[in-house]
Amino acid sequence: MSKDKEGGGTTIIIKKINKVAGGHHGGAWKVAYADFVTAMMAFFLLLWLLSSAPQETLRGIAEYFTPTIGIRDEKGIGFQGGKSSSKTESNKEAEYADNQILYGAPSKGVLITPPEEKNKDDEADQKNFITMEQALKAAINQDKVLKDNAENIRINITPEGLEIMIVDTNNKPTFKPGTTELAPHAKLILERVAQMIKYMPNFISVTGYTTSARTGSYDAWELSSDRANSARQYLQKAGIDSDQIGKIGGKADRELLNTKDPNAPENIRLSIILMKNSINPLKDRNLASPTNLK
Repeated sequence: MSKDKEGGGTTIIIKKINKVAGGHHGGAWKVAYADFVTAMMAFFLLLWLLSSAPQETLRGIAEYFTPTIGIRDEKGIGFQGGKSSSKTESNKEAEYADNQILYGAPSKGVLITPPEEKNKDDEADQKNFITMEQALKAAINQDKVLKDNAENIRINITPEGLEIMIVDTNNKPTFKPGTTELAPHAKLILERVAQMIKYMPNFISVTGYTTSARTGSYDAWELSSDRANSARQYLQKAGIDSDQIGKIGGKADRELLNTKDPNAPENIRLSIILMKNSINPLKDRNLASPTNLK
């Protein structure tokens, strides 16, 4: 403040400060930095977890994230565009070959059991089945009961396992018509069969079959199922352990032996199958030897 020399007035000086943009930014950078540090911590934690995981788990994770969709020319996502690496394809796959998009198989998860084990089981089953088939066919010629009922017995190795069928003939029905009561000769056959297959380590399935002809109050489904259960009970009575029974069922007239004549007697039958790849853990696979099958 100063006095004017001429007028004696007071001079007032005002200073103005102009603020320039770009000064203090606040705390936004702290939030961004915290997010960055958190992301890095999560990343290194993921690396640590992956480095300590077993190979089976890593293989399962890799397969889960493997794309399974590709385009028609096999140049899409994935190694083969979602197609199988096999050179040959089934007829079902060929039906979809002209589609623009091919869908791969779903993830199978972590591999637990090596495929070689199944092959070993198949070989052991096949060996035991051949031995049992030969023993049963030999017994039919040697055992008087089986020999007298040879026309009612059929033995085959099928994709499901070793199948022993007791079929009806014109003069020898397996069950009393319209009931679940086993005929005397069928009981004798089941007794002989039970004494032989009880040494096998495989689980057993029992399936009943009948014709479409309605008998009494039963329909085909109920009759075939109840007959299978009746045979199961008699097999257990003859020496089969209940733990060896794996499956019981009835298929009515859905799978005919004689397709030309749906009412043929052989379509009424019992099927006893030593199931493939179904080993009872309580039994030794080597129990079924030729000496035990006599």
